[in-house]
Amino acid sequence: MKNAQNPQETLREIKQLMEQSTRFLSLSGWSGITAGLSAIIGLIWFLFKLDQHPFQPISIQNYLIEHPDRLNELLIIAILIFIVAAVGGVLFSWKKSKERSLPFWNSAAQRMLWHLAVPMISGGVVCLTMIHVGQYDLLAPLSLVFYGLAILNASKFTIPQTYYLGITQLLLGLLGCLIPNYGLLIWGIGFGIVHLAYGIIMYANNE
Repeated sequence: MKNAQNPQETLREIKQLMEQSTRFLSLSGWSGITAGLSAIIGLIWFLFKLDQHPFQPISIQNYLIEHPDRLNELLIIAILIFIVAAVGGVLFSWKKSKERSLPFWNSAAQRMLWHLAVPMISGGVVCLTMIHVGQYDLLAPLSLVFYGLAILNASKFTIPQTYYLGITQLLLGLLGCLIPNYGLLIWGIGFGIVHLAYGIIMYANNE
């Protein structure tokens, strides 16, 4: 006759099953590392186009008034950063889910995506409206604000570390709104360095 299963082991298994059904657990540290590196490389490219020192304050508003032909180039760089980060996040998370036999597209993933998408799409509309009316100085910090809100909104459906990522991005975005001439540098810190650190910590703890 088999021995009765240890009650603590049973509770652990029940907890794991509940987490898998209510939380998206496949986020990979490599997703954060990819997002951080792409943002840092993109920022360097951005500053090269602007011919700016990274710690030098700059009014994007004044720069684009003087160089309106550069707007499309800078938007392309921003779009490429977003695509690389998004594709990397999906691919590395999918790879982790396969390696650990975790569900990738379950109800938790769908809820997380919905709660992430609403603030992100709202922020995208606000940023596009600002571009349309020619207001550029707050674009970088506001993208951090809406991204931070999106991460906070989705954090309850995934691993706990994302809550602190969201808080950090939100606070950096608000700081950038107060000192918009350093908004580009703060954007690089948020999307680049913070993402990189977050990814490394996740990788060290979970992979």
